[in-house]
Amino acid sequence: MTLTTDSALSSSEERIQFRKVCQIIDQIINVLNEFQGKYHKKFNFSKLIHLLNIPESESYELLNLIFQFQDLFENVFKEYQIRSKREGNTTYLIAKRKDEYLTPTHVQLSNRHTEFFNDVIYTFKSINRGKGFDITNTNDVEFLNNLKQMRSKHPYLFQSNGNGLIYPSKIGLDLGNLIISYNKSNQKVDTFKVQNYIFEVMNESE
Repeated sequence: MTLTTDSALSSSEERIQFRKVCQIIDQIINVLNEFQGKYHKKFNFSKLIHLLNIPESESYELLNLIFQFQDLFENVFKEYQIRSKREGNTTYLIAKRKDEYLTPTHVQLSNRHTEFFNDVIYTFKSINRGKGFDITNTNDVEFLNNLKQMRSKHPYLFQSNGNGLIYPSKIGLDLGNLIISYNKSNQKVDTFKVQNYIFEVMNESE
């Protein structure tokens, strides 16, 4: 009986410890997300270590872990997203190629989609402040329906984090910034060049 009790206690403590580790990782991810749009600022890593109650002597291990993850997703998974897949009683991790790396070199955009994408990028940058669009949100059904339609027609302009949130892809952001820039100067443009891709604006409804 004593051995069973000790074993159960150990298992419970391990689960609690694991949850704490997950919470710390989640905090780190949330804090690093604050870098978005503020890349010119310095991040007080020592303050984070203090808030997480991590000894200063062990802070290098955390830094090394962050840099390893950065290298992993910049190189090994640069063109891929990791997803989970359940088969029977087993959970697998699979790699799926990112939509932005499937972009055709010549794209046709309708006037309507060009105007709507202008609103998408403006909302993403100025209203959402870099936060993704929740496709389950029912507060603005018309906007989300248009977003889903455009994503279906031009998937390379968007990317997803797998949690029901949609973000503009790198190419999408570059294109949107160009559209906004020309709209502000009241210049009518029929063709946008983004990296090696050409986006041609078509005078049609779709």
